[in-house]
Amino acid sequence: AEVPSSAKAKAKAKAPSPAKAKPLPTSSDKPVPARKSWGGKRAPPPNKGSVTVPEGRPGFLTGKTFVVTGVLPSLEREDAEDLVKTYGGRVTGAVSGKTSFLLAGPVLEDERPVEKGSKHMTAIEKKVAIITEAHFMEMIAKSKPAGSKEASKLAPTSAPSSSSSSSSSSSSSSP
Repeated sequence: AEVPSSAKAKAKAKAPSPAKAKPLPTSSDKPVPARKSWGGKRAPPPNKGSVTVPEGRPGFLTGKTFVVTGVLPSLEREDAEDLVKTYGGRVTGAVSGKTSFLLAGPVLEDERPVEKGSKHMTAIEKKVAIITEAHFMEMIAKSKPAGSKEASKLAPTSAPSSSSSSSSSSSSSSP
């Protein structure tokens, strides 16, 4: 009995040819550039412990998603992530359209400027707010009610900033 040619082609495609199999690439095939301070351990913050973390209003970051990148000036990355979670925020590892803030140190672990990193570039592309550690501390301080001693260290003592457009019911009268 004659086997149809399409059946022969299927049989050939299913059987792998040992002579044509390629070896898997090894790590020695392509040299990987060495990173100065990255290899499982993060570089410590250059000014670790030099900033007092202000007290903020509980839950003020609820609904906000953060991504942390780079070496922060005074906080370990894990400490910054814990602060976000303490105030109700969420931390993810990659920037997406759902990211609210990219908390960025000035340099990456391999000492490149943070602007050269993929998270920073993606944040710009997706129009995600990029903030520094100082701005993050200011956010925490400003979240506390005006009478708080901790909030007064970093927050202005005058009226709240005019950048908040949601406060249309102001008690001050204007001409």
